[in-house]
Amino acid sequence: MLVLTTYRAMVVYVPFMLIQGSVGAALPGWAAFLWMMLVVYYSVTRLEVIFTKYLTTFWHADGAGIRFRTGWPVREETHLSWAEVGSLEVHQGWMARLLCVSQVTASVGAENRRSLVLDALSRAETERLLSLHDVSPAGDEEGGCVAIEESGEEIYRARPRDYFLIGFTHGKFFLFVPFLLGTGSDLLEYVGVDLFGLQVTWELVIVAVVAAGAYGVVRALVTYGRYRVIRVPSGFKTKGGIVQRTTFEARATEVVGIRIDRNPLMQLTGYCSVNLILATGRRDLEALPILPVIAYGRAFDEVKNLIPVHCEQRSPWAGKLPFTVLAGGVGVAVVFAWASNLWLAGLALAGALSAANSLVARVGRGDGVVLVERGLLGRSLRVIDEQMVRSVSAFQRVWPTPSSTVLMSFTVLDRRKLRLHIPGVPVTLARMLMAVPRSVSVAGQRCRRLGYDGDRFP
Repeated sequence: MLVLTTYRAMVVYVPFMLIQGSVGAALPGWAAFLWMMLVVYYSVTRLEVIFTKYLTTFWHADGAGIRFRTGWPVREETHLSWAEVGSLEVHQGWMARLLCVSQVTASVGAENRRSLVLDALSRAETERLLSLHDVSPAGDEEGGCVAIEESGEEIYRARPRDYFLIGFTHGKFFLFVPFLLGTGSDLLEYVGVDLFGLQVTWELVIVAVVAAGAYGVVRALVTYGRYRVIRVPSGFKTKGGIVQRTTFEARATEVVGIRIDRNPLMQLTGYCSVNLILATGRRDLEALPILPVIAYGRAFDEVKNLIPVHCEQRSPWAGKLPFTVLAGGVGVAVVFAWASNLWLAGLALAGALSAANSLVARVGRGDGVVLVERGLLGRSLRVIDEQMVRSVSAFQRVWPTPSSTVLMSFTVLDRRKLRLHIPGVPVTLARMLMAVPRSVSVAGQRCRRLGYDGDRFP
């Protein structure tokens, strides 16, 4: 732990110390003194963070749960039962892989409690935690230090073709622009090429496009290299990553929904991504990607194999209100553009597009699930356990005559509490949705989670 804590502190501290001298030299005398005091204070606190965390952190795990204690002079102590732990994530950066240790994050189902992070665990300690969490570890086929169970049904395995698709459909090639303006320009300057002095030609454009595509593929390979998703009797497991290896497991009882995403590039190419929504999902890693890229026509068949979805009634697509908002925004943008204020015109157009994108939606009710689909430029489909609906409200025009449709608002769980607005919902369907039970069970209790009971395959 001491080595890892020191490395993480130095990752920020060393670049700061390299630039602090030039910053101090550019400041006047009194400001330079204050800056030096800040540098001294920051250096002392880094030492305190490194050694205090190493000397005061203790934890113990047994069949009852995990006890964790850290801190000085203020001590923090946490007790978690295994019933409260919804999922475990095992993460290894490149330094941790060299030291053959792992970082384990225990995600807690209760929304008012933080996740618990145990750092620098050996392979034996990691396997013991996984086994206590009712997950049986096995050997690593690459000979690394983190295990993932080989038995079970393999849902997805990343293949070379997928890296090209992910690099394009996930828009990872766009990340080439900040790379080129940052590290890329420094590398070009090192070999004697001035990036901002280059003359734009068709040949240069072609080279830039090819380089952006290659960069996107590399980023996809780094993130999803050897990525696998396995369904086991206790739930789901994923493992992947080239430089940083992450193993994630979630109990089947924690699966409370499924989300199918299509960004504009995916809509253009006919692909989508499928993610499981977990009861403990309050961060990006806790919305579990089980199919990072798949043809949209096949996605529904794959989803039905995982979760039987039957939708009794759906509202029509809302079009009147969103396109009214969009038309109003375009009108405002034209007025600003006519006045030669292009910045405000762009902001008005972007705001109108964002509002219309969130209002183009429809909702449905099925056997214990609520279905919400929305999006204009990019589209997402959520099938959520009705127990994850935190609140439902409806707004109806009653004068001069009651309207046949209402504007509904939902608060649902999807990595965080998310507010969804769906206009144009028929009154009969709205009454069905208002009857959705909103009592939420604590993670780990015996409650119905999209047809899973935790003791068998879904």
